Amino acid sequence: MELVSACLVGVACRYNAACRTDPELVRRFAEGGLLPVCPELAGGLGLPRPPSEIRGGGGAEVLEGRARVIDREGRDSTEAFVAGAEATLALARAAGATEAFLAANSPSCGVGEVYDGSFSGRKVLGDGVAAALLARNGVRITRVEGVPAAAGPIVRRARLGDCGALARLAGQLGYPCEEGDVRRRIQKYFARDDMAVIVAELGGEVVGWTSVEATPYFYLETCAELSGFVVDEGCRDRGIGRLIMAEAEAWAASRGLKLIRLRTNVVREGAHRFYERLGFERTKTSHTYSKRLD
Repeated sequence: MELVSACLVGVACRYNAACRTDPELVRRFAEGGLLPVCPELAGGLGLPRPPSEIRGGGGAEVLEGRARVIDREGRDSTEAFVAGAEATLALARAAGATEAFLAANSPSCGVGEVYDGSFSGRKVLGDGVAAALLARNGVRITRVEGVPAAAGPIVRRARLGDCGALARLAGQLGYPCEEGDVRRRIQKYFARDDMAVIVAELGGEVVGWTSVEATPYFYLETCAELSGFVVDEGCRDRGIGRLIMAEAEAWAASRGLKLIRLRTNVVREGAHRFYERLGFERTKTSHTYSKRLD
């Protein structure tokens, strides 16, 4: 029996609750020849979770206490990654595994190179934490790239070509608008670093978005505010909203913001439950007044 990174055989366990499959490994797994493992889940990390990178070296340095695993929100996840590596080694020993097929570039499973901890896309030589521990104990490790699964959602920044979908979804939120209006208004989000539009893409189509910005006050600390949040009516209850919110929170944390806030209509009871499940607390109920000046 050989080990395989679970995401390579279709388990949606990457940080963004997606997978990167390898067709040959999927076939071998279906035939019962591979034992899947996700070191990060085994170490107690959840789904979705902020992406993490190794700062100060590779997995070998982490095991020696000379490097740390830090997530994009600045939290130290080293203990969870080491625990996951140890659980993976224990599984390999129990199964008598002598080889492991591991997902490329991962801070757990990467073989040969990993991201350098700057979240800039730069890589350094080294293995992931679990890969390094397996190799240190005589398990042969093999790097596998895999390809993104078409069924998994991708969370990214909005692009100009998304404007039609953004307008359509705004209509579902109760704010009907035209693509041209969105195209004109969204330009400021592309030009400034203190605001962003984050979208979820599924099967090549935008199925959700949120807009977030850093809002300064002279009488309160600057906080992140969501000015809109919507998931397509046909794609709800599939974890997409959680992915979008996780990315918005990571955006805020990367700018040193300690609080994220949103407003929601009192009739959206499903949305209230969703936000509360994500850890938001209701702080007040208020009225909104509007007055046109044209």
